[in-house]
Amino acid sequence: PQSEIVGKWKIIYYINNNSSQQAFYEGEVNKLNHRHGLGTMKEPNSTKIGQWRNNRFSGWGRVIKKNGQVFEGKFDNNILSGKGIYKFKDTLYVGTFEKGIRQGKGVLITDKFKYNGQFNGGKIDGYGKIVFLDSKVPECEYEGTFRQNNIEGNGIMKWKNGNMYQGEIKNGKMNGRGRFIPKDGIPIDAVFKDNVKVNT
Repeated sequence: PQSEIVGKWKIIYYINNNSSQQAFYEGEVNKLNHRHGLGTMKEPNSTKIGQWRNNRFSGWGRVIKKNGQVFEGKFDNNILSGKGIYKFKDTLYVGTFEKGIRQGKGVLITDKFKYNGQFNGGKIDGYGKIVFLDSKVPECEYEGTFRQNNIEGNGIMKWKNGNMYQGEIKNGKMNGRGRFIPKDGIPIDAVFKDNVKVNT
């Protein structure tokens, strides 16, 4: 059968029939000499390590890009799908992927924040919690809804000075009806616009 592994080979591929651009594969093959089983493929811009199926990178694997990006998880025909990990410089994502894009639930950590929640189309979107790590940001954390990488919807915002707000938020600010709870004082139930109480 075609899917049977017959041994290990070292194979050189020419990219676009150009002998100056080569890719090197070392690993298991089937009877048709297709990459099949465990192997490593070194290409000009990336290295793929993991499982292959009939010449396609499918199954568990790791892709290391020339620029330092690392993708690890379950691949389907060269595309990361399902649970996986993405690492690049100060950014780490651990969660689910769909067609190579962050989708579903995951944790995203950068040098500025840590987010745990939902993603849609590669962006922070849905319900989640973000903790700000940047000392220049006055907020310390927010839990609630997000839309397209923005804090927007309904949630609870906490500031480093001890103040807290629960209610409607847009563009990361108090916008709409909510309750502002100062660290030392009486809670204020009101309508807000860009963090300012509106007289109603």
